[in-house]
Amino acid sequence: VRAGRKVMRFLSKTGHLEITHPNGTGFSCDLVGRAAGMDDGIVTKDDLDVGENMANIPAGETFVVPDEKSGDGTIVFDRPIPYLGRWIRDVRIAFDGGKLTKFSASENEDFLRSDWEEAKGPRNLLGYLDIGLNPKARSGFLQDAIVAGNVYVAVGANDEVPGGKNKTDFYLGASLTGATVT
Repeated sequence: VRAGRKVMRFLSKTGHLEITHPNGTGFSCDLVGRAAGMDDGIVTKDDLDVGENMANIPAGETFVVPDEKSGDGTIVFDRPIPYLGRWIRDVRIAFDGGKLTKFSASENEDFLRSDWEEAKGPRNLLGYLDIGLNPKARSGFLQDAIVAGNVYVAVGANDEVPGGKNKTDFYLGASLTGATVT
């Protein structure tokens, strides 16, 4: 919780955020002073007062909705995405001028492509960012976002995240292990 509060203060500021990784990831976006959130597994009175009435177990992540139109650069995710009983592997996304301009995957890209082509609404905008905090969690099915040191980036729909207003039926989110966030 202490580490999460520190990260929340950082993510709640106005500024420029960069994510880098030796695998070719070089991505940036703008933080616009939106309040960051934290899932610590506990629902407090303060959480209820702002409309948050759910927690995950296991828990351990902070999240923020940056300026949805500010993404630039490339992210090469090193964790696969579980999707309809299959793995989508080696997902690479590229932003230019605040918009997702291309994506690829080495396995099962056709599932993403199909969702992309059928989507309505602004599908090409940055959704939100998560930073994992849980030192006991290990990467695996649906836990990647909470693993300490992992960065989770979502594209598309973010209207269910506090501060998010992007309504679309496209969503793509994945994790990157061991990235540097500045």
